[in-house]
Amino acid sequence: MKIYLHIGIHKTGTTSIQAFARQHRGWLLEHGVFWPEPLVSEDKVLQHSMLVRLLRRGETEKAAAFVTQAITAAESAGANCVLLSNEGLSLASEHEIEALFGMLSGHQVRVIMYVRNVHEYARSAFQQHLKYPDRRRTVVNSYNVIRRNLNYDALLKRWQAFLPDEAIDVRLYDAEKHNLLAAFFSRLGVPAHCVAERQSDIWNPSIDPSLQILLACISNDRAGSYFRHTRDTFFKTFKGRKYASVLMAEAIEIICAGVEQHVSNPLLDTMREGLLAKPPKPEGLTIREQADYFTSLARFSRRMARRKKFEASALYPLWLWLRDKMPVSRKPTH
Repeated sequence: MKIYLHIGIHKTGTTSIQAFARQHRGWLLEHGVFWPEPLVSEDKVLQHSMLVRLLRRGETEKAAAFVTQAITAAESAGANCVLLSNEGLSLASEHEIEALFGMLSGHQVRVIMYVRNVHEYARSAFQQHLKYPDRRRTVVNSYNVIRRNLNYDALLKRWQAFLPDEAIDVRLYDAEKHNLLAAFFSRLGVPAHCVAERQSDIWNPSIDPSLQILLACISNDRAGSYFRHTRDTFFKTFKGRKYASVLMAEAIEIICAGVEQHVSNPLLDTMREGLLAKPPKPEGLTIREQADYFTSLARFSRRMARRKKFEASALYPLWLWLRDKMPVSRKPTH
């Protein structure tokens, strides 16, 4: 059996790929691709994160049982290949990778990994670290984590210890992001035009980075709060406009300083220029743009103030309870 391991990395459209695979599981099987159901049966779980957790905890018997069951089910269904996807695999240690390959012995394994322009990755990852106060790392720790994840050479070296280069398919996310699903699934033998006909927008956007820093400063969206509401409020009031901040651009440049030393692997040769390309430096806002920004910020603040008053009320715990009882829709909301 051919096994495809989609290992990320983080911030390269993994949510879109995983959501599509889960939503179209039966249809993909018609094209020979078997998508195992996640170990955790929750609507919010789109990927095979529990497999990675089991590997990290050293619970290899449970991990092996899941893998074996997935392969057996794929063979019974007449599939040509199995797709396992989790961006956490990109951070797997050599010991964890060795354990995984022990479970896949006798099968044809191919790794698909997306890498991203280092500056765009650093910006997106930094914003991700700002989102949730209950999970937020310190600034120093965030810096170290982002720098670690930008060491593409170290990541690839761990997988190259177990696979020949021709079995590792490295793709540049920035070059494929506008046609990501069709490009990805065509590598598994699914016609690209068929994927394009079925795909819908998976809405997973970010908000204005400058505003996100402000929200982080006041510890917005603590555990129990609802980041999706903050994000939707931003898009309603700012109409999706984002203002590139000179200060943010300089911070990202500091994070990425010297990272070119870590993109020297031969598998990155054809995309190195795209990986290291610096985005154009943003210009400051005009007075008119500043006025528009403050107008949008005022609307955003009024909506958020109403929300926070609701969160402080006695009704909020009941609302949380009801929300958790309601089925989660996977349909994107605009």
